[in-house]
Amino acid sequence: MALNQKTLDIESQPFPYDTEHYDRRFLDCWRRQAVVFLDKCGADVDLLFYNSLASTDRIFEDHILNHKPKYAFLTPSIDNEGLSLTGWQQNLKTYETFEAAGDDLSEHFEKVPFAIVMGSVFYLPHCPEYHMEHLNHSIVLSGQRAHSVWEVIDDDPSSILRTYRYDKSYIERYFNNNGARLIRYFNPVKIDTTESGRDAAIKKCATYLSSMEDSYKLLTEIEWIANNPYESVSIRAKKIHEAFSIYSGSRSLFSRFAERVLGDQVAASHLNDIAAEAMVIKYAMAKAEITRRINVGSIVSRCEKLAVQERRTLSLLRKNLGCS
Repeated sequence: MALNQKTLDIESQPFPYDTEHYDRRFLDCWRRQAVVFLDKCGADVDLLFYNSLASTDRIFEDHILNHKPKYAFLTPSIDNEGLSLTGWQQNLKTYETFEAAGDDLSEHFEKVPFAIVMGSVFYLPHCPEYHMEHLNHSIVLSGQRAHSVWEVIDDDPSSILRTYRYDKSYIERYFNNNGARLIRYFNPVKIDTTESGRDAAIKKCATYLSSMEDSYKLLTEIEWIANNPYESVSIRAKKIHEAFSIYSGSRSLFSRFAERVLGDQVAASHLNDIAAEAMVIKYAMAKAEITRRINVGSIVSRCEKLAVQERRTLSLLRKNLGCS
């Protein structure tokens, strides 16, 4: 028998993982899930973040100028080029129905303990949008625990991963009534042993940072963004909130790469400070969405300091990588 919402709230279990770094600030739902589960499978997931230092100009263009939602920000992390550094690859497969995927899933779970399944949140009782809104989403299946009961790992309303158990009928509706009908399979592959994944990731990072261009418009144009007379305060606050969420998450993930792969403790510390300061602005905008008041002077001052920190940190990274 399928669990109802009340039972789910009681019986869902926290899922252990690094909640500090592997959150939803920068990574969308399926990418965060992939990182968490690849990490549990022993992959050196830190290598994936060699290009996670996103240009603030791109964040500005996507989310301030073009009004894109946060989840639409395309992160190059977790593509097959990055995955190859860790000895993994992703394969996508579509099906007419969830039932049709049964044999492939069974075979896959004999080798790898997870698969990421796309579908609609409208059909999952633990999702806030249940029976209210259709949104494309991803969940992790980690196998069947009974003949027709699947173990599911997904975000709770606070975007923390938890474990749920669902009757197969729920998963079928979730999958079958979504346009994508897509399952993401991750598999270990043989890698080129002539160069370690770490050495390759460092080279890719140096190439990425050498060509990276950023005029820091998100920071230097913040006064204009916050005072834009053609948008309501709530819209302005929401856009800044989402933009600085992405910005903070980007710096947090790259700080991890700088520390654990580059061995650059100084740059990692600077990036952590930047990520924390960006979160201060993000939280201030969450408050502003409610109060309908933005403390423009405060965020302008913070952003001026962030722009200085950004330039210094990028210069330091380039110098230490020999690509200045």
